[in-house]
Amino acid sequence: MSRGTAILGLGSLVLTLLGVCHAKAEQHVWAGAHAAARMAGIEVIRNQERWVEVWGNLLNSAPPRTLPDGHVGVLIALGPRRTGGYAVEITAHGQLACVDVVGFAERRPEPNAYVTQAFTMPWLIAIVPGGARPIVLEKHEADGGKRLIIPTEEASRLAQMGEACSAQLRQR
Repeated sequence: MSRGTAILGLGSLVLTLLGVCHAKAEQHVWAGAHAAARMAGIEVIRNQERWVEVWGNLLNSAPPRTLPDGHVGVLIALGPRRTGGYAVEITAHGQLACVDVVGFAERRPEPNAYVTQAFTMPWLIAIVPGGARPIVLEKHEADGGKRLIIPTEEASRLAQMGEACSAQLRQR
């Protein structure tokens, strides 16, 4: 994936997100351990043309359905892992101030678990409600920490929201 991500550390903004994502929204989710392309990254997909392109790049196939109006696609590709047993899952979807937040976690194999001894590339694509508001992702770490990730294509949307949006996020 050629699109980078801007990552914010555990600053005051992330602290405002603690507890924000608590209930899963109804969504359509596809996930797997193998992809056609070696890719790692996160992308918010807002149009049908890009939706088709992402599915073609990831799995060499057409998408299982169209991207519905009023929804966005979220791609999370973990990149290569040395063994099986890894997965990614959406943990929640909610709103905070002027942004929509999608929570996710990487699942790792338990220590001493029997796993496939082959490289895997875990990925997930989900359709979640989304409109004009920027979408940010909150990664739930194994140690209980949380990290906010702003996909590059959403950073400009967030910047257009202006200082009023940033001030709302800082106040929470």
